[in-house]
Amino acid sequence: MRFFLPLLFVLLTSAGVGSFSVTDTIYFRDLGHSLAFIGLMVGVFNICVAVSELPFAILFDRYSSKLSILIGVCLRIAAFALFAVFFMDQDMLLLGQALAGVATAATSGTVVALVMNEVRERSYETMSLQGSRISLVSGVGSLIGGTLGSVGYAYYPQTIWLLAIGFFCLALAALARFRDTPVAGSSLSLQDMARCVLSLIKQRCTVLLVLNNACALAPILLWQLKFNSISPGAVLAGFAVVSLSKIAGSVLFRVFKADIAFVKYACVMNVMVIAAFIASTNVYLMLVLFAVHVLVHIVQSICLEGLFQSQVGNAVRASSLSLVSLLDSLIVALLAPVVGLLAARYGFMEAAAVSGVLYAVVAGLSAGMKEETPA
Repeated sequence: MRFFLPLLFVLLTSAGVGSFSVTDTIYFRDLGHSLAFIGLMVGVFNICVAVSELPFAILFDRYSSKLSILIGVCLRIAAFALFAVFFMDQDMLLLGQALAGVATAATSGTVVALVMNEVRERSYETMSLQGSRISLVSGVGSLIGGTLGSVGYAYYPQTIWLLAIGFFCLALAALARFRDTPVAGSSLSLQDMARCVLSLIKQRCTVLLVLNNACALAPILLWQLKFNSISPGAVLAGFAVVSLSKIAGSVLFRVFKADIAFVKYACVMNVMVIAAFIASTNVYLMLVLFAVHVLVHIVQSICLEGLFQSQVGNAVRASSLSLVSLLDSLIVALLAPVVGLLAARYGFMEAAAVSGVLYAVVAGLSAGMKEETPA
């Protein structure tokens, strides 16, 4: 039962994000905004995530396990309202992306830390299994929100933001039941926390997790447009594939208990599958290839996050996750506009090459790694 409220919160916020994730790129594109501007929006979002991550993580680790998340949820609701009302005002859209970035910084690492801190044994196996549980619940929430958002979008496009506001309001209600427990990092000085967190930068497991999170950048930006070029129904089918593959990937990991050796093979498979997906024009083949990509990437991500989580103590868990997210956001903020420009000027295959390079780097770094014993 100690995992129930945190996982319920994950379910509701995932449903909220899923409400617009199926059609948000199409929403902005159909309003007349260019791919380059959409890439700029992604860049602004990730810059704001990067500059806000550590302050909120320190608030979580050192002072309150509840306040950081509360601020994040409220800011997310405000951002959704801006997207729904000021959809033609590019300045307001960028402001909304900035608020959403700060909100994501306040909740992403902290919510995962809230769940992970309840795990009693800090090992690769237990942390990976708990990570797969989070991924499973998140996938179910995304499927619920995405289905409702897709149906609503067909009748009234702003429905996607109204649904997101509704789910996040429900998440606020769940948050009100949280017990603001004493935080493990309260006994550490800020200097000691900084020393512990910064020492992680030197570890290969951190570098791998950061790069892995950025690997799927091009497919995430392009999949809606790729499916929408065939039909709006294909977009919904694509999102269903994303959510179902996320669930299947979580289950697959728990069944086969994949280890770190799997990562390099997963990277090679992802590069080939993404290239085939971009080149394909058959909707059924596209759906199969996209499903394989998401499933393999999810298992790969669970492996790398489990390795990282097993090396981090509860006292600095949120701060450490925020360091990863900060570095990942900086990479994405730099590369998202590049992917958008490449897609607009040259084509989707050239844009997808960015992800191919990142996967190749992850494959090289992961070669020869094994599960490590926590320090």
